[in-house]
Amino acid sequence: MAGACLCGGVMRIGEAHAGNDGAFYLGNDAALLAGAATASAQGASATWYNPARVAVGNADDFDLSGSAYLLRFGGTPDLEAAPGYRATRQRLAALDLTAVPTAVAVRRKLLGLDIGAGLFVPTRAVVYARTLVRAEPADGSAPSEVAIDGNSTFTEYYGGLAVGRALTSRLRVGGAVFGYYSSRIETTIIGARRVGAGFITSSGTVAGQRIGAQLVTGLSWRAAPSVELGFTLRSPVLQLASQVQATNISSSQIGSAADASLVFDERALGADTLLLVPLRAEVGTAIDLDGRTTVAADLRLRGRLANERAETSVVPVADVRAGLRRQVGTNLWLGAGAFTDRSGQPRGSGTSTILDFYGGTIGVELGKPYRVLADGDEKPRTLRFSTAVAISYAVGVGSVGNLAVAPRGALFELQPQRDDVTAHEFMFHVGSSVGTFAGP
Repeated sequence: MAGACLCGGVMRIGEAHAGNDGAFYLGNDAALLAGAATASAQGASATWYNPARVAVGNADDFDLSGSAYLLRFGGTPDLEAAPGYRATRQRLAALDLTAVPTAVAVRRKLLGLDIGAGLFVPTRAVVYARTLVRAEPADGSAPSEVAIDGNSTFTEYYGGLAVGRALTSRLRVGGAVFGYYSSRIETTIIGARRVGAGFITSSGTVAGQRIGAQLVTGLSWRAAPSVELGFTLRSPVLQLASQVQATNISSSQIGSAADASLVFDERALGADTLLLVPLRAEVGTAIDLDGRTTVAADLRLRGRLANERAETSVVPVADVRAGLRRQVGTNLWLGAGAFTDRSGQPRGSGTSTILDFYGGTIGVELGKPYRVLADGDEKPRTLRFSTAVAISYAVGVGSVGNLAVAPRGALFELQPQRDDVTAHEFMFHVGSSVGTFAGP
């Protein structure tokens, strides 16, 4: 790859998003069970995990807030010197800390139906790359220097309404309609020079927003007095509108030849058949061992999706989540579990980061009941406030696409290569909910 290609932007920092989509917990039930909530979610969080389970129980429920903090070390695309050259490399440390409000949801019984509504943020990725590489030929000729300062932020939002219905005492069905919004912004600044030969600078930004819709169906079946089975099917997200803006300002001088360019581009699309997120299915089971202990497990499947216009390519992936929750006091629950969160990126693609994460979670939930006095013939009710705190750690193994600097030609060459990497991810979840129950 010639050095002049820098004017178009050689490294898509946004491709570093590993394609994983299960980092955040969207409710207290999921936080204590490592995300195994398809057959165990109750209350407002069932709006997301399984709309059929919105019909479990008779209480109104409010998941008022959920905040998650995600910290990742390693696994970012970078620059380095090509083999065979003396090199110096300076990398500025960047803390990949992501903080998001992961869920706000409510469940109520209206007109004989159990209805849930919520706003959910299941995916957010923040990536930085800030590196300077100096490569020197062994023959003592002029060295090449290349520096990059890039960052990318990608976020997905889902907001919608779910309806659940108990067909029998053992079988519940449900459906949900979600609106979808995603936002991606990438900024990349690149500078390069070779002493006595010339230089190139390039600064670019790509910003895009997409709006779509998704249908979800769910089923919850009590197969035995202590065994629950759950199934959720999520349709692909259909794009309804999109906007992409790109800017690039670059200049170069190679020998006596100088050049500069300005690019401002905008594309807006309406509704079409473009699919943004692949078909997904989740199958889960939850077993009540003794009235105080629940064991749950989920199998999550993602389908294939290839769409050049949306710059989306996802391969089929299967993930497993399993956890145990134990009530150790009147209003105290402990939980722990393990999970996989594998990348859906095609293997060996561009400068993408492809990481498969394997980790575990521990959590605690503390509830506090308050009796609400009744007036007249109204039945007394109880409010239960609860707060859940969970900590997760995962190790990611995979590869990252780097660019190697070689002082060749007029200025230099950039040689794409893939390197094996290991990343570490820490997640801290805090969630609060309020439930109302009839009686003391």
